[in-house]
Amino acid sequence: MAKRRTAKPQPESRLVAACIELLNTIPGVVAWRQSVGAARVGDRLIRFGKVGMSDIVGWMAPRGRWLAVECKIGRNKPTAPQQEFLDSVNRAGGYGIVVRDTVDGLLEAVQAAMREGE
Repeated sequence: MAKRRTAKPQPESRLVAACIELLNTIPGVVAWRQSVGAARVGDRLIRFGKVGMSDIVGWMAPRGRWLAVECKIGRNKPTAPQQEFLDSVNRAGGYGIVVRDTVDGLLEAVQAAMREGE
């Protein structure tokens, strides 16, 4: 039997999970992990997500303002497509942010962004 390959967990996985857990405690915020990539199913290649899309996406009350959170650990920086995605979210009136190493400050930042939309 052939050995099945599994994806290596990404270094940011724990941070992404912690951010989602925190975001989903904020009334008026709906957020989820957005995977981006491809998988082979039989002889077909199935692509999902948009290249550069943030780790976490969702929306915030009161007006359904778009939310995009890119999680980075250590010296890691957003790739050019990731930064372009965040910039496009911000230009369109959404709220795109990079969270580094811990969830510290995320609650306050999102709540402030929600107040801007009132």
